[in-house]
Amino acid sequence: MVCLQLAGRLFKAQSLRLVRKMATQCPKLASVPDVEIDNEGKFKYVLINVHSPGKDGKEESKKIVRGFKWAPYHCK
Repeated sequence: MVCLQLAGRLFKAQSLRLVRKMATQCPKLASVPDVEIDNEGKFKYVLINVHSPGKDGKEESKKIVRGFKWAPYHCK
């Protein structure tokens, strides 16, 4: 297990490769919260892949999760 403190937050990773990826992430992409979920309600979670140009010109991406009460669960 490898630990990394980035932007005041402590992250734990299974490998140094993941730590390097987190440390080199585009600042705009890093500013997007990984998870935003309402505390109560019944709703579906949405997994979103966010893209941004990286420091070296290559596109970077990360997955984020969202779930909000205003987007109701609509299973029949």
